[in-house]
Amino acid sequence: MRKKLPVSITKCCALCEYAKKVTVTGEILCARSKNLKRVSDDYCCKKFSFDILSYRPNPTKLPKFNATTVDDIL
Repeated sequence: MRKKLPVSITKCCALCEYAKKVTVTGEILCARSKNLKRVSDDYCCKKFSFDILSYRPNPTKLPKFNATTVDDIL
C-alpha cells in the first residue's frame, strides 16, 4: 500500500518500507529482491514505497518566554 510522501521529503532508501537498517554497521539492505542487497542512504529505486514509521521529523522549537514578572504576563 503506497502512502503519501510529505512535500519536504526526498525519496531515498532510508525511508522505504522494503529497507532494513543494520544497527551495528549502519548499512541499509533492500529486501525487495530475492537476496538482500546493500544500498546507499540516498539511493532510490522505482519500487520505492514510503514508510511512515521510519520517518523522524525534526521537533519544532518552542519560542522563548521572556516575562520576568507576573504583571508582564497579565
